[in-house]
Amino acid sequence: MLEHFPHHSPLYNRLITMKLTGVVGRHKKVFSGSTIDMDKVLQTKCMLEFDKSFSCPLLGYDDPRDYYTAQSCAQHLQHLNIPLLMVNAEDDPLFVPTLLAIPRKHSKINPYLLYVENEHGGHLGFAQGNVFARHVLWSDEVCLQYIRAVLDRFKQVSVTRKDQRVQN
Repeated sequence: MLEHFPHHSPLYNRLITMKLTGVVGRHKKVFSGSTIDMDKVLQTKCMLEFDKSFSCPLLGYDDPRDYYTAQSCAQHLQHLNIPLLMVNAEDDPLFVPTLLAIPRKHSKINPYLLYVENEHGGHLGFAQGNVFARHVLWSDEVCLQYIRAVLDRFKQVSVTRKDQRVQN
């Protein structure tokens, strides 16, 4: 995962780092007396530097690779045993395309994981229709369809289980 971050959406990377350093800067008194080098943290220019100088020491991780691996859902996807819908867009500016391989792979292996990918949608947008209908989100409809399907399946399983109990 770490290999994705130096090339990961440079504009977003810089903007989120500026926001994070701003928040930490406003609350730097909280970290006085800690082992965190606040001057170094406040000078970071990317998320990787920020995580290396702030998140890792604060949360007890050795390095960003250790931190990102521990925080990633990728290690848990193979163990899912309840239905999960993951929705993403190929043009999401926050993801590098190689990261999309993770949910694609796991959705082929784990029957509880349904991965839906759309060519367009950006990050959490998935707007459908023309420019004047941007309040309608494609992802909302997909989520509703998924929930209906899961509930319908649950009803079928419940009825089957009740029938089995009566017969036994």
